[in-house]
Amino acid sequence: MSLPNEDQIATPTRGRFFAFSFPEILGMVREYNFQHPTYRKRIDILFFNLTSCRIDQMPIASLYPRDALYLYSFPKTFSSSRARLIVKATLQEFATLDKSTTQSKQEWSRHIDNSSFDVRLEQLNQLTIVKQHWRTNREKRYRGDDKLSSAYIPKQQSFEEKKLYTLHVTASD
Repeated sequence: MSLPNEDQIATPTRGRFFAFSFPEILGMVREYNFQHPTYRKRIDILFFNLTSCRIDQMPIASLYPRDALYLYSFPKTFSSSRARLIVKATLQEFATLDKSTTQSKQEWSRHIDNSSFDVRLEQLNQLTIVKQHWRTNREKRYRGDDKLSSAYIPKQQSFEEKKLYTLHVTASD
């Protein structure tokens, strides 16, 4: 038995648009065969509207391997064909990164390692792929000076953001 997906499909806010519709993204997720949790049929797909972003580092999408794919809206000043080209190239890169990631072997450890991949548009057609890695730690036991409500909440230990590589997108891709 599998659980239903927790997709979030946002409608574009005024002055913004999404490069692809939900059914088109769903078809690409199935085509590229993204890894998914054992209790779901596929990764979650979430559409988000950005309220403000820097032009030189505009987020395109984020991938949490085996969990979720976040897609961000574009401003109306973007051409739709260029946005579609950029999102398609992003999903192709995510597919290769998704296949190279392995599941953490420390599922029941008190140390939890998480990572995500972000794609940002830095210049006209230059995409930067960034890996974010953070490690959290659960306390071993309830300590007397802690409140019970916060005794087992993970505490963030470290956060690292590393630029993996840049990719130049052209119309022939």
